[in-house]
Amino acid sequence: MLMLPRIHASLLLVFALLLTADPILQGRGAEVLKLEWQEGRTYLHKVESDWKSKIAIGEQELDMAMKTKMELEMKIGAITDDENKEVILKYKRFAIDMSGSGTRNSWDSNDPGAGSGKLDSLGNMVARKFTMILNENNDIVEVTGTEEMVADLEKSELGSLMNEHLSRRHFEWMTGAWAGRAFPEKPVKPGDSWPLDERMARDQLGFLTFKGRFTLTGYQKYNGHECAVIELDGAIKKEHTETDADAQASYLKGLDFEMKDGKIKGRLFFDPKARWWRGMEIEQGMTTFMKNPADGSEEMVTPSSGSIKMLVEIK
Repeated sequence: MLMLPRIHASLLLVFALLLTADPILQGRGAEVLKLEWQEGRTYLHKVESDWKSKIAIGEQELDMAMKTKMELEMKIGAITDDENKEVILKYKRFAIDMSGSGTRNSWDSNDPGAGSGKLDSLGNMVARKFTMILNENNDIVEVTGTEEMVADLEKSELGSLMNEHLSRRHFEWMTGAWAGRAFPEKPVKPGDSWPLDERMARDQLGFLTFKGRFTLTGYQKYNGHECAVIELDGAIKKEHTETDADAQASYLKGLDFEMKDGKIKGRLFFDPKARWWRGMEIEQGMTTFMKNPADGSEEMVTPSSGSIKMLVEIK
């Protein structure tokens, strides 16, 4: 019964958050908002996610929940003459608390002996370094150093989920959708909008599409930094394609898996001076439908909702 939380948690680990109540100011002219990878900079992303699902099969209902905390450090190394960039990454903390079916499992790299023991192999991903090489267009040329981490995580009950977050495809999504294509090429001013139109491949679901709008609502002081406030409002849909051929996607297709009412909303804070995100707050929800995997006799309906919060420290 871990499959559905794993599916949804893997959607969440690509988004992020913020907390502030300062007024939003709009008296500012148009400017180009563009993320830049700056040589010598270190970016520490502190991310918390909270996901809840209620699985209903006939008259039976099962509540499931998953919370995670993650700290991912990204240090920008040398930029070569051909404008390739070396990005050195390291998970400095990972914690998870999941419950359902009357059981609870937890693990925290800050206190590894206090968990249930079943997730201890997650410690193999913490403090290890791995590297991305990006070209001048911020496309990933190479990812190295994750092989041993992936092999170790196969021992964990969450191995496939965590392996997804160490895959080249996951980092391409991060550096493309959220580090590049989230911004328009032209200058924007408060009140301007531009489209969210992304297609994301997931091991468990095949392809997901994200369509909606970004809107620059104004500027706000956040955590001591003047930030552009960008609202996000969109829909998430499952895209059925002939390429949904891996084992998990084929399995779900055989169970008539459908996803409806997928929504994503949030507020993102971008620092024009540092040219990087300072924080985000994202909420999303969806309802999935599929035949009961046990015998296929009844439909299993699972409404789910979750949030992700991220705070970024730049050195």
